[in-house]
This record gives sequence, C-alpha cells and structure tokens, in this order.
Amino acid sequence: MAGPSRKQRQSTVYTIVAGPILFIGLWMMFQFNVTNIYYLIGLVLFAVVMGAIVSSFVPDMRRKENKNKNMYTGLPNK
Repeated sequence: MAGPSRKQRQSTVYTIVAGPILFIGLWMMFQFNVTNIYYLIGLVLFAVVMGAIVSSFVPDMRRKENKNKNMYTGLPNK
C-alpha cells in the first residue's frame, strides 16, 4: 500500500509551517496594537516564503529512484 504522495506531504509541511507563522504574527499584531498594512502584507509574504522553502526539502520517497540510497542520508550506497 502506497503512502501519501510527495505533493500531499509537501502540502502538509507547508500548512504546518505557514499556519503557526500567520497565527503568531496576527497575535503579535493585536497584542502590540500594530495597525500597519505593511506589517500584514509582510507577514503573509514571510509565511508563504517560509512554507515554500521548508516544503521544498520534503524528500521523494518513490522506491524506484531511492532503492540504492541510504535511507538516513539520501546518499548513494557504496
């Protein structure tokens, strides 16, 4: 039985990273009474960029391509 695809795992990681960044940023905005539209735009942009960067590190777990690689390092077996 196959697990989730790489795109599904990337989407999950993206949500796990971008969600808390947005919630913490919004909490800080209301906590410190920041009413600057640039802060809000920057917060959304930062959450999107960080989510994309972190989700790009999700490995491709297809057996065909990875059967000769060490499962911990991703480097080819000698």
